[in-house]
Amino acid sequence: MRRGSPADQPGRSGARLPAALLAAALVCASPTARAFADEAVAGRPDAPGESGAAATRISLTIWNDSTTGGINGIGMLWGARNLDGNDVGFTHGMTLSVERTDAGGLSSTATVSSKLYLRQIGESSLVEELEEVPVWCTEEDIVSLTLDTRRRRLPFYFRLGGGFLSLNKGANPLGSLRQQLEFHSIVHTSDLAHYNYYDDGWDALGFFVHAAAGIQRTWEPAGAVRITGSAELALEPNTLYEASQVLQRLEGTVAFPAGRVLLEALVGADTALHPEGVEYLPRIALSASLGRWSLASAVGYPRGELRNHARYNDDKDAIATLTLTLML
Repeated sequence: MRRGSPADQPGRSGARLPAALLAAALVCASPTARAFADEAVAGRPDAPGESGAAATRISLTIWNDSTTGGINGIGMLWGARNLDGNDVGFTHGMTLSVERTDAGGLSSTATVSSKLYLRQIGESSLVEELEEVPVWCTEEDIVSLTLDTRRRRLPFYFRLGGGFLSLNKGANPLGSLRQQLEFHSIVHTSDLAHYNYYDDGWDALGFFVHAAAGIQRTWEPAGAVRITGSAELALEPNTLYEASQVLQRLEGTVAFPAGRVLLEALVGADTALHPEGVEYLPRIALSASLGRWSLASAVGYPRGELRNHARYNDDKDAIATLTLTLML
């Protein structure tokens, strides 16, 4: 093993203001999730803007495996004791998406996401009263573009898209590793682990296609209450074989008004068949929409054989998300 460059040592690089602010925002909002399909856990609300008029939605999702205890506010929403994870395996991530829906309900979505996976490779030690932990890491960055007909509310819908996936050990300017580096360089307390990142000399790039077909049905049993159920099957081959998967998704939602606020509750279950086995992800989500803004909070519980193309997706901590959406 050889020690990474100084830029990969948290606490030993100068604080860069934009990245530092991004890192601070990440920790304060505190949520999470694995590379399943970003919207799987996020519970992204779909109620606003479905009146037949064109709309643009900008969404920011933050993922976290509830590792940060008291500062993990989203974990507290779902019961902090059940979301008391650790800072190895999947640790955190951030997703930015821009969705444009035309008057006919056809949506085109551009998405950029970054997630971080860690594995401890040695015993921790105390250095200047800080716990120092040697780790290997992989940053997963995904860029994708999709077309989707689900907002048409027809019995059958499809989604088609593609993009690329980058697995690397570097610290991209706004990537998940840089977020962690900056945060650890700002907050130095005795109860915060201080990581030494080591380089195992590995990175990869894959291109993928995503094709999905689903069925959905909506009921309106009373007044403004809306119940929706759906089932979906998706294929996602990837030139990086380990990242290929077949996805099955089942979910149901109940949406109802509370004064001027539209509330929505979601229950779902995802199954991913991948080269290493089968991963299951039961999940629940709550969202509230007011005017042009929506806020969604969700939690998922990974089970089975986890997808591990990032190498260090080693644990099954509950993962929580917080999604803020602005409709234009």
